[in-house]
Amino acid sequence: MVCLALLPPLVASLATAREKESGTLLQVFVSGVSAPEYLLGKITAFCLVTWCSWLLLLSAVMIGFGLRFAGSPYPFLAGSAAFLFAMITFGVMIGVIVPNQAAAIQAIQLGSFVLSFLLSGFIFPLANIPAVLRPVSAITPATYFIEVSRDAFLRGGGWPSQWQNVLTVQLIGTVYFLIAWARMRRMQLEA
Repeated sequence: MVCLALLPPLVASLATAREKESGTLLQVFVSGVSAPEYLLGKITAFCLVTWCSWLLLLSAVMIGFGLRFAGSPYPFLAGSAAFLFAMITFGVMIGVIVPNQAAAIQAIQLGSFVLSFLLSGFIFPLANIPAVLRPVSAITPATYFIEVSRDAFLRGGGWPSQWQNVLTVQLIGTVYFLIAWARMRRMQLEA
């Protein structure tokens, strides 16, 4: 979760912010490519690369530590797909919103690094997070992916216990996509 919460959104946000800074994004607008087509193309490309990273990380963990699935691997696979989509879409959304690459790096540090480490239940239990900050934990995709991962490798509860978490991560990713789409649409109309 740690590697997947940091690197994919950072690379996606930097690539998108760089296109905006260099003016390449304006060329995309003029070419007739719609905002959803552009975003889905970018997200799909980053998802393919990130799936390769995910596979390498999972192989290393399973071989290096001898970790095995406690139950069905399918909720973990679906949760991984939803988490990767959410994190990459978060990176693209940040890249579309912020004005430059430096701001993208800072936004990803705050939005991905800090939230995924401190407010997701990764380091501290959610019960120990101050009540004021718990709503932020509820909109952090890592919170739900950690539960899916723990279930897949430790508990083995499967779909009956994890479908809500997988669905929540997918909904968060969809909200990120819609925000990026709305911002791209506004930029297209202004160009």
